[in-house]
Amino acid sequence: MVVLAALVVSKGAAAEQGDPAALQRARTLFQQGVRQFDTGEPDTALRSFQQSYEAHPHPETLYNIATILGRLARYREAIQTYHQYLWESAQVTPARRQEVDAEVERMEALLCGVTIRVLPVGAMILIDGVQVGRSPQAQPVRVDPGRHVVLAQLEGYEEASAEVDAGAHGSVDVQLELVPLPARLSVTAAAPGAVIEVDGASVGTYPLSEPAALSAGRHLVRAVAEGYETVEREIDAAAGAELHVDLAASRVLAMPRLRLDGSEDAAITIDGEAVGTLPWEGDVQPGDREVVIDGEGLHRWEGTLSLRRGDRTSVDVRLGRAPSGPSPAWIWSLAGLALAAGATSLGFGIAALQAEAEFDDAVSWLQALEARDEEEMASVQSYGRELDRDASTYSLVCDVSWITAAGLAVVALVLALVRDWGEDGPNVTFSTSSAEPDAAVADGEPAGAEP
Repeated sequence: MVVLAALVVSKGAAAEQGDPAALQRARTLFQQGVRQFDTGEPDTALRSFQQSYEAHPHPETLYNIATILGRLARYREAIQTYHQYLWESAQVTPARRQEVDAEVERMEALLCGVTIRVLPVGAMILIDGVQVGRSPQAQPVRVDPGRHVVLAQLEGYEEASAEVDAGAHGSVDVQLELVPLPARLSVTAAAPGAVIEVDGASVGTYPLSEPAALSAGRHLVRAVAEGYETVEREIDAAAGAELHVDLAASRVLAMPRLRLDGSEDAAITIDGEAVGTLPWEGDVQPGDREVVIDGEGLHRWEGTLSLRRGDRTSVDVRLGRAPSGPSPAWIWSLAGLALAAGATSLGFGIAALQAEAEFDDAVSWLQALEARDEEEMASVQSYGRELDRDASTYSLVCDVSWITAAGLAVVALVLALVRDWGEDGPNVTFSTSSAEPDAAVADGEPAGAEP
């Protein structure tokens, strides 16, 4: 081989046209490879021949490379190189072709068939670091006898490998199953110190020190922080995926705080539910709340308070005593009756005085008629008697009316004195302050009351 190769190089180099420097380098390396092979250094000679082919490709250089690969039991590479040699060489003699075919046949018989099955399908298969195709493989992969490493790779899955010991003329079965890589979850925004949960289990607090590992599939991610809204996101995690989830949350203002001040011991109900007595303070639900404050013997107050999150509302309530005792209607009715009776007494008194005055006139008239007609005197006497009766009757009615008026007035006065007329009320004042003035609150009117 060495003699033939040297002859081929000298002839081929003379016949080829090309870069003189490249040709010279190829010739030098080729001759160097011959010497190395001759001194028993096939590995070193192989590198020299390969470098010579790179400097100036020549089919006969491939022939030497294939021959050394066969000597080194690298049958697959030798077979491929022989095929390349036959394809590139235009002057292969029948004897040389027959020789090459025989050598290829001999080496193919020495190869071992490796049947490789990988789940899931689509994985790239490598043998000793060289790609041989994707799963599933229709035919066994032919490898040189000896130990080999079969590796399967697929995006989103952990690599799987197996070491096989291939024997000449044999076959080996390899089965590999790839394990999905966990998805990696990163939280890009959340409330400070929020607890990050995946499917109800905590994976850390925001910001996470490192991405959280998730199995493939659907997951519920949630951020929980005091004073902030709880934010949830559903995500689909593919094997090995890098997931970035935004869990930004808005501040949640505190519940409205209501304080009701007052000195009276009055009961308080909010939306129909008793909550205590004055004074009282507590948290209430936001919105319009119906407040009623009532106590025995006190004025009643009720109103609608519009309460918002984050607000502190104070209401100063002074109910005041409610009137008690006899009804004013009775007092005023008796007073009215007394006034009417007094007016009646006055009217009949005047009438009695008029009747008495007329009676006196009638007496004077009778005295003037003593010497006159008796019939006329009888008529005047009868008229005088009527006047006397009227005056007596009027006087009696006047006296009764006066006594009645006095009695009714006394009763009305006593009832007015007995009655507790109470105090003005209720008097209510309001004040509202926001616990967090810079925070957004729900739309609505300022806190107040609608009586």
